[in-house]
Amino acid sequence: MKITNRGILGPEKHHVQEIRLLNRILAWDHDGIRYEADQRHAEILIESLGLTNSKGVETPGTKNSKDETGETESDKYLGDAEATAFRAAAARCNFLGLDRPDVQFAAKEISRNMAKPQECHVSALKRLGRYLKQHPRAAFKFKFQTMPKTIRVFCDSNYAGCLKTRKSTQGGIIMHGMHCIKSWSTTQAIIALSSAEAEYYGIVKAASQGLGIKSLCRDFERVVDLEVHTDASAARSIANRHGLGKVRHIDTHYLWVQQRVARGDFKVAKVWGKENPADLLTKFLDSESIKKCMCLFGIQFLSGRSAEAPQLSAVAEGSRFAVARAHVRNTKEVTKTSQVSASPIVNTHARSATASPAKRYIRALFRSASCTFPLAGLRGRAQAKGGCTLITQVSPHCLHNIFHAASVNFAAIDASD
Repeated sequence: MKITNRGILGPEKHHVQEIRLLNRILAWDHDGIRYEADQRHAEILIESLGLTNSKGVETPGTKNSKDETGETESDKYLGDAEATAFRAAAARCNFLGLDRPDVQFAAKEISRNMAKPQECHVSALKRLGRYLKQHPRAAFKFKFQTMPKTIRVFCDSNYAGCLKTRKSTQGGIIMHGMHCIKSWSTTQAIIALSSAEAEYYGIVKAASQGLGIKSLCRDFERVVDLEVHTDASAARSIANRHGLGKVRHIDTHYLWVQQRVARGDFKVAKVWGKENPADLLTKFLDSESIKKCMCLFGIQFLSGRSAEAPQLSAVAEGSRFAVARAHVRNTKEVTKTSQVSASPIVNTHARSATASPAKRYIRALFRSASCTFPLAGLRGRAQAKGGCTLITQVSPHCLHNIFHAASVNFAAIDASD
């Protein structure tokens, strides 16, 4: 293992003012430290979705309607190639959301549909891509401050926000003074029967996260107070009292919050709904509300590119969705007779237009082979059709014989074949 000393981040002349760590940017400014996500993820998403020449938008998503839930008959499921490309893009959005709270809710909603993606889910993904086109660069600004004595956790919930499952979304952020040190946006596993119940589950999540940060501060020999802020008075009343009252259907393992509040481990406070920054993590907001929440988070949009930011190499597969859909259209137009080669050798057809270069070379090899080879004893799954042998799955042993049986000049094969 080779360790390279790239310098020390600091304000002095012999210090480094900007450095890259795990492809994130850390910069020392005159008023604080700037932390920036890897900008390449946004650029790869824009490129893979074919949005290079598209216009950007100010919001990462729009409120759901019945046409966007995937319940209409015209909204078909994606094919294998398109579904694979969708899952890859959704996973990248989810990873980017770790460093960008403004896309966490949109990434979470897109990731919920990775099992069986539909056309409407692709539209939601492209909407997020257009938002990243408009704001590809966002950075946390940790301004210099005095050591705070209180950890504040803001939480919020969107009751029955999912029109398909009627599950609620809970979100929250943890503020260390003016610094946002943690955020989350998750779908509640339990279907809440009221908005107060959904908000109370959000308090339970926020309390558990806040107690973890409080314990971490204790490891650094710091004693801090903990406050959980919510904009729901009914949920705050449930947390501050003893027993269930009229909400007896709530499981007892959620009542530990009441015990910890009574013991004084933390307190539940009220925050005005329009001043709750956790609102950004539970629903899609308008552009002005997003900017207001971003200011409360301490996040600012930047233009250009950091000098230490890694450069984006060319996306070899191009637009995954464009290629995959072109492959689906071509497959529908090709007749069954054209799928079987007239040559007595071997015919193969691509299962995906986004095949790796190795698979493209193998397909070119099949078409360029100038000699026959015996299929007996090869562990490939073959099917006789139209007087030809159609191999649908080939084992490594079979490929070894194919390469030795065919005389192909690989330098003459186009890698884009």
